[in-house]
Amino acid sequence: MSKQVILCVDDEITILQSLKAELKAVFNSDYVIEMAETAKEALALLEELVETGEEVPLVIVDYLMPEMKGDELLRLMHLISPKTLKILLTGQATLEGIANAIKYARIYRYIPKPWHTEDLRLTAIEAVNSYIQERKLEDKNQRLQDLNRRQSELITHLHQEENRLKQFLEAMPVGVVVHEVDGSLRYLNKKSIQLLGKDLLAGIALKEYLTFP
Repeated sequence: MSKQVILCVDDEITILQSLKAELKAVFNSDYVIEMAETAKEALALLEELVETGEEVPLVIVDYLMPEMKGDELLRLMHLISPKTLKILLTGQATLEGIANAIKYARIYRYIPKPWHTEDLRLTAIEAVNSYIQERKLEDKNQRLQDLNRRQSELITHLHQEENRLKQFLEAMPVGVVVHEVDGSLRYLNKKSIQLLGKDLLAGIALKEYLTFP
């Protein structure tokens, strides 16, 4: 079973430690809290987590970092893990940066620095719950699609078997008559029609199951 990971990215280790402590207080041991101090480290870590099948419901990224702005980092992270929800954390983000994060990374929310503990905790909980609900909905839709596909395959298989049976019955040198449970006629092969005669069968409604040669 894959572990659940929340990834925090900030170039200040004290900020990362504070984030980790806040998130640990909320999620206890239900989620692994990973930290990265650079954009390069964050991207490499996210790629590794995705490749090894780990789930990353949430990333929290600082906006101002030496290598790369937070909105650009979130855009690249979105390419690696589009279903992961993203929070941009900073007190100095520009409107353009926030707009880019919304447009290219589907940012979940923007939280200003310094953050309020309750705001951070509630936002993280909401984001994780939203991720869980989306995954449940995706799983449900996938199960329905699989069920529909199996039903379609079964119907196709039954039609093929019915056609093969009809071909077999038509090739038989003896007359074959098939009745429904209520006694009504379901099927007659050509030999039975020849033996019984069209006049005798003229008053019987067989719909598509009876075709006179």
